[in-house]
Amino acid sequence: MTWFSYGNISQESSIQIVEEARSIFNFNKPRVEDLADNRCVKLSPGVERLDFKMKDPANDNSALYTYF
Repeated sequence: MTWFSYGNISQESSIQIVEEARSIFNFNKPRVEDLADNRCVKLSPGVERLDFKMKDPANDNSALYTYF
């Protein structure tokens, strides 16, 4: 599982939230090799959508939709 913190939150608070959630839900730390390549993408003017190949198309949780 990958966690993102964005906005008005300190690094220490973000780490504390993740550690508390990990202990409550008994999540394991992922191996570095298992982490996805996350990156920001700048859309060209007029482009409204980017499609990326999913790692596991059978898993409903393998996609992320964000709208700004």
